[in-house]
Amino acid sequence: MKKIVKGLLAAAVFTVCLAGGAKGTQAEAYQPPCIPGEKELKEYQKDGTLKERMAYYENSAGAEVSESLIKKALFREQGGLKTRSSLPDNWENMSGGMPAEGNAKVLLLHVDFPDEKFEAGDTKEALEEIAFGSNNDYAPYESLTAYYERASYGKLHIDGDVYSYTAENNREFYENDIESLFTEAMRALDDEVDYNQFDGDGDGYLDGVYLHFAGVDSGWGSTWWSITNNSLGQEAFDGVRIGKYVTLHNPSNTKWGAQTLIHETGHVLGLPDFYAPGQDYEGGIKTYDMMYMNTGDYNGFSKWLLGWISEDQVVRITKDNWTDIDSVTLESLSEQAAGDNPKIAVISPEDQGIFSEYFVVEYDTCVENQKALTFNGKALPDGFRVFHVNARLNDGGTGFATGNWSADQTKLIELVDPDEALFHGDIFGDEDGFDQVPGPYDAESYHCKFMEGDSLTPQSLPNSAFEGGKYKGYTGITMESFVTGGEAAGSFSVSFGEESLLPDPEDFELTECGGWLTTDQSNVVMIPFALSMEASILDDRISPVLQTKDGKEIKGRIERLTDSQILFVAEADSLTAGPARVVFPEGYFDLGMGVASREIARDISIAENAEKTGGLSIDFGNSFSGAAAFDGGWYVLMSDENELRLYRIASDGSVHYENLDVSSWEGWIAPGEGSVENIVILSDGTLVFRGNDWLEGTLKLAHIDQEGNLLDDIVKLDRSDYELAVTGDTVKLYRTELYELQELLSVDFKGEPKSVEITDRMRYSTILFTDEGYLFPYYEDRDKSYICFDIYDKNDKLVHTFSYDSENEDMFKGGEFAAAASAEGKLYLFALMQDYEEIWSASDTMYITGEMWCYILDQKTGGFLGRTLVDQQLRLTKNSNSNIGPELVTVSVSDDMMMLHLRNRVDGKYLDDGYFYLADSYFIDLQGNLVSETSSINSMKVSFQSGKLLTAGAWQDGKVEFSIHNAVKDQEDTVKPDPKPDGDKDPGKQPGDELEDQGPAPDKHPAGSKNTDASASQTETQIEKPAKTGDSFRTGIYAVMIIAAGAAAVLVVIKRRNI
Repeated sequence: MKKIVKGLLAAAVFTVCLAGGAKGTQAEAYQPPCIPGEKELKEYQKDGTLKERMAYYENSAGAEVSESLIKKALFREQGGLKTRSSLPDNWENMSGGMPAEGNAKVLLLHVDFPDEKFEAGDTKEALEEIAFGSNNDYAPYESLTAYYERASYGKLHIDGDVYSYTAENNREFYENDIESLFTEAMRALDDEVDYNQFDGDGDGYLDGVYLHFAGVDSGWGSTWWSITNNSLGQEAFDGVRIGKYVTLHNPSNTKWGAQTLIHETGHVLGLPDFYAPGQDYEGGIKTYDMMYMNTGDYNGFSKWLLGWISEDQVVRITKDNWTDIDSVTLESLSEQAAGDNPKIAVISPEDQGIFSEYFVVEYDTCVENQKALTFNGKALPDGFRVFHVNARLNDGGTGFATGNWSADQTKLIELVDPDEALFHGDIFGDEDGFDQVPGPYDAESYHCKFMEGDSLTPQSLPNSAFEGGKYKGYTGITMESFVTGGEAAGSFSVSFGEESLLPDPEDFELTECGGWLTTDQSNVVMIPFALSMEASILDDRISPVLQTKDGKEIKGRIERLTDSQILFVAEADSLTAGPARVVFPEGYFDLGMGVASREIARDISIAENAEKTGGLSIDFGNSFSGAAAFDGGWYVLMSDENELRLYRIASDGSVHYENLDVSSWEGWIAPGEGSVENIVILSDGTLVFRGNDWLEGTLKLAHIDQEGNLLDDIVKLDRSDYELAVTGDTVKLYRTELYELQELLSVDFKGEPKSVEITDRMRYSTILFTDEGYLFPYYEDRDKSYICFDIYDKNDKLVHTFSYDSENEDMFKGGEFAAAASAEGKLYLFALMQDYEEIWSASDTMYITGEMWCYILDQKTGGFLGRTLVDQQLRLTKNSNSNIGPELVTVSVSDDMMMLHLRNRVDGKYLDDGYFYLADSYFIDLQGNLVSETSSINSMKVSFQSGKLLTAGAWQDGKVEFSIHNAVKDQEDTVKPDPKPDGDKDPGKQPGDELEDQGPAPDKHPAGSKNTDASASQTETQIEKPAKTGDSFRTGIYAVMIIAAGAAAVLVVIKRRNI
């Protein structure tokens, strides 16, 4: 754990509880203080600590329900009769948690260190206030005591004391042994504290010990974070031992400090987290809850499990008794006043007890612990929350066989959401800049509760199917006639269908995302489908298959996006171009009650694939970056905490490396105190890479030769949030905020970095780099609208401004300029046109399609030489909350071939994170035509040189696998596509000659000229020929890091605007 703490403290990486801001300004997604956000998870993946953090969390009390809580619930359900078969003799003392009923007294320690003190306001008194006080500004989280009085309906009374302590050692001493800090503090306080008073239920364990520590946290899943752990050991203090013990990182003088204390106490009581670390919204309970987002009250299932809802407050409805129940009336779950009606309804075909599968229905009103919940600045409307609970026990009866924290688990509890078909996410509101609950994207009102007019049936979406056990799939349950609006109670009706309503296999359909089905596929085939009814996998020994033209069958797999949406994925090194078929065999899906699906097939088309010609693996380091070598092959920089290596990979896959002796590099990063990344190659063949110094918060550049020798002094920048590009022999560093260019620096290693003045045109446009300089596209309105390009050389001098009539449809068709390249005196501009006519959505992701256009200009005169439709149906995704899509595209040019590369994110459970990355590489000739393509899953970086692509896969088992692909299988036999639309070609000319003959140049203006008039007609003819199309995973929202540098150019885009 020391690696985690040192790196994260140095980098000051920690979760910000809430970011303030105006409503509707979504800077970051709402992030509760106990859940790792996407930014944090990326940092942990990058610094190599994610697995260690996940393991730390898995060993905590938050990962699963406590055994004693289960045994106590069994004890209650069996009428209080303890049986040898169900309860061990020592069941009362199994984990030393807090009693759920009666009097509990907790011990809170306010601990600082000789080298770490608390910030102003974060005092012992502030901790005492959020534990036992009544700060109405924080209501309903004014104190631990008040919250649990309401949550338990007066059954649990929490009191306690707070003590201050200064540790004997500096904080770092306890990084790998936080337990010793607890015991040290308690031994030191033993003379003044009677620890026996903190055992309210007399089980021999302290009811709860909390330690609020001074100093910055070290991030989720680590020592210095808010987390609850199980029994500390055998040492007794005044006859009692430490059971559950809690660390707290949020300041005590904040509302989040109060909410975190309340949330962690849920673990002390024995409850697990209802969120999935590393998952999106679909990974958890899917609604507000104290054990999910640290907000609101506990759900009805949790209160039932804890014993706060007694059996006479539960109405159980089954297939045998539903006809005797005209309608069900429920009291408001959070209302304290006791009424005559039950608190929850439990609905299932048979009553199999609390540890089985069923629906829990509760009537939700915004009172008591729910009163702070808002949506779009308004209190939530009254309604029924319906939960699907699968509380089956494991074989030993010591825990649930299900859960909410792991991607591959069947859910323990999950909201049945009447708005399942809509996007959901964290919507901004008034309080603290955010709403307190996730809601449907762009919805006018919150509708994740069942209200008047709603119903849940076997045929609805969502439907009333179960996931496991005897009633897997179809249950026949219908809930309808919901009546809300009364603060005290609401009602609904329940019925069960006959077996004649069992699903008909002919009614089961898969509805695909049309654009993703009809596009040409690459070597990774991916198609999203919606299920016409919820269904599970009947037999995991059967797999869907991809049948190719040459008779091969490729085994596919299914990624579950939501309960009713799936993703078909099949991958190979290369696939034969032509027609193919995706087949779901008969019996693959279980439709419920033993009814199996029929065979379902879809016809698709495979594009021309690049050929895999080699591969290799390197088992060193925990980070790497690569760049193409001018004489063929690649450089790869790899590092671990103590060593840095420069590998040279030849085009045939042979490898050798040099150890870089950085100990003699004055001003470089000390071992273990930073990261190394982004190696690039300059026009003279030397190399530059960057390092991020975590302790200093600085960026450093090293300029080396091909053997790894340092050539110049280390360049140091005072901040580390720059991106890096290269133009000729100059390195460019730039940074953006909210899609605006904030700073641009030029580094030639001959002096200090030079700051480039940022004009408004530059600030609000897109910057595209070439080996000779960079350019900015923008609109300008004069007598009409013009699309313009400001061209800068590598010395940051404005050398050209080209203007074109934006209304001339024979030239630019619009779209977002995503990348550019230069070769043989021509400038290639790639623009992405996204199609929103057909949006297919799953969870927080929109699946759409788009076109990629290549526009070709004369680099010196600006003459419009032509355009090609590279791909007419790219597959794309966008995040529905942030509207983030493909942000970055890299283009490399080498040996008469361009490589356009995207790295995208797609939801799924292939990894524990709940999503996976798709790397798409398109090989394009200098006429702008697509020649071949290749894709890979979870590849991290690529580099292109001499018509070959080097792809690095994800780190697995301590090593990285590299693949080499040829853009063209046999370059000598390849015929370049005809650039003219009509196919008429002068045999005496090469395709490039024809391009140079087309059309007059635009008005050309010297640097600084304000005259940007453009000719109304820039060209007489142009290329407009759809190239061979393919898909190659054009799907996603996250961009690849820039590591490729070809012999002619490297182009990147740092941000995009519609042009």
